[in-house]
Amino acid sequence: MGFEFVLYKHGPYSFALTDELMRMRADRLLEWVPKRPYGASFRRTDQSYTIMGKFARTVGRYQENVNILAKETGDKRVRELEKLATAQYVTLEGTFGKDAHARARWLHDLKPHISENEALEAIEALDNMAEKAESLLADGNSSE
Repeated sequence: MGFEFVLYKHGPYSFALTDELMRMRADRLLEWVPKRPYGASFRRTDQSYTIMGKFARTVGRYQENVNILAKETGDKRVRELEKLATAQYVTLEGTFGKDAHARARWLHDLKPHISENEALEAIEALDNMAEKAESLLADGNSSE
């Protein structure tokens, strides 16, 4: 989506994405939902559903990928999300191609508290999500 990320304490972080989310909150498209003791999450407002309805085709283009991501990450805790997000960062920023072991080693080098085995599991989980998304995208393109 064009946001730049930097490696941060719990994984990649985008200051620009945070700014965009705050703008969406100011425009009353998102609202805070307290999640004690861990802070808050966002929830879409009625106004956001109205706007999404005006762009149903665009929303539809990404909905299945969003569903995959939500299903795969929705129940994950911070430590698990850190591994997956850092796996994505390594995949996008590195020059390792599809070499899962090389990406896992780099993830471990960046985050030594994540073992190479855990890093490899995160890389494989990320690759699996990407394959599902690519498959859905291919299926969607072939029907157009």
